[in-house]
Amino acid sequence: MIMTECERIIEKGVVTRDFLKEEVVCDFLVTTGRKKLFAVLLDLLLEFDKVCKKHNLRYFMDGGSLIGAIRHKGFIPWDDDIDVVMPR
Repeated sequence: MIMTECERIIEKGVVTRDFLKEEVVCDFLVTTGRKKLFAVLLDLLLEFDKVCKKHNLRYFMDGGSLIGAIRHKGFIPWDDDIDVVMPR
C-alpha cells in the first residue's frame, strides 16, 4: 500500500489526524489542503533542524514564520511558507 506524504507525517507523529481538520482562524478559513501544506512544512522544518544540529549550524525563524510562531502559536493562517535565516 502506498502512503501519502500526510499519512507518513501523521504516522511519524509530527501532527495528529485532527490537525488536518478545517477551521476558521482570525476570520480566515484554513482548509484541509492548507493544513496538509502546514504539515509538510513542519516536517521539512524538523528535518532542517536535525541537519543544522548535526553540523552545528545556527538558524533563526524570520518574517511571517516568526510572527506566526509568536502571534498564532504556529503558522499564520494565510501563509504558505517557512522563513529561516542563517548567519554566513
